[in-house]
Amino acid sequence: MTRILLACAMLTVCTMAQAQTEPSKPRSPGEIAAASRAMAQKQAECSRQANEKRLKLRERRKFIKACVKASS
Repeated sequence: MTRILLACAMLTVCTMAQAQTEPSKPRSPGEIAAASRAMAQKQAECSRQANEKRLKLRERRKFIKACVKASS
């Protein structure tokens, strides 16, 4: 019985900790549009940099992913 209570308590604590660490998501259509525009601008800038470096296929994709993540 104590094992079950302990497991429930641990599950509750872990769930609460995870809920607190999640970033807030945009909730209104305006916030969603603004977040979408910001992401598109980041990707466009990183894509432009990849073009300047003349990266191809896998290297280009890896570069853009890292670039977008770094600029977040």
